[in-house]
Amino acid sequence: MVCVLNFLYYHQNIKPEIYISYHKHNFFELVYYEKGAGISNIGGKPFYYKNNTYTIIEPEFSHDEKHLEDTSCIFIGFKYGNKPIKLKNGIYHDDAEFTVLKHLQRMKNEIINKLPHYDLNLRLINQEIIIQHNRTHNSAEHKENKFDRFEYIKNYINNHYSQKINMLELAELSGYSYHHFRHLFKQNSGVSPLNYIINLRIENAKQLLAAQNNTISDIAYSCGFANSSEFGTVFKKIVNMTPSEYRKKNRLYTSYSE
Repeated sequence: MVCVLNFLYYHQNIKPEIYISYHKHNFFELVYYEKGAGISNIGGKPFYYKNNTYTIIEPEFSHDEKHLEDTSCIFIGFKYGNKPIKLKNGIYHDDAEFTVLKHLQRMKNEIINKLPHYDLNLRLINQEIIIQHNRTHNSAEHKENKFDRFEYIKNYINNHYSQKINMLELAELSGYSYHHFRHLFKQNSGVSPLNYIINLRIENAKQLLAAQNNTISDIAYSCGFANSSEFGTVFKKIVNMTPSEYRKKNRLYTSYSE
């Protein structure tokens, strides 16, 4: 097994609005995501990353990167000859000890400190990464989208439901048309994506109405509704009582102001 490191680089807190457009290399690339969430399309196939996962990209495969959350990553490009261990495009979990990350940090330290024979040690660590990857992921053939795409999207919604969510963008990230995405999401979750978000907002609002002295208007905004009027209409339709009625019946505090 022959490995030659082309580069090592790292980015911290890449903002969601930054999009890395399609490009390709004549070498392997490994991108390790220390934190964040997003999608990398590799050879036209979507792969979803999150904390402590990494992508492997084979040479000459076009790929891009979209970020849903602030992302910090460290990545390497390397030549890999005499391939006794096959590397396939995809996204992978690091192990419980974050072994791949520790190897990458060792490589970073070698480059910074430049101790004697550091270039040879970089090759050895590169080989260790490939061996570790194989040991962790050789139990079965790697499947496209190891992370279920709808569970991933639901997890994203669960953490961002109070914010404005672009449904067309979520459909794009799922790899389907908007109508097909809605159908599959409902099939997977029992409700449409929009109703799933509304239900989360209403459940949060019920908790806030009972536990906080904030005004109903403040609660409406904090849960993601445009105004208190919209909030009141949706709340009554789902809960069968107004927010004020719900608060009086369930409040934990004895005083509040509207």
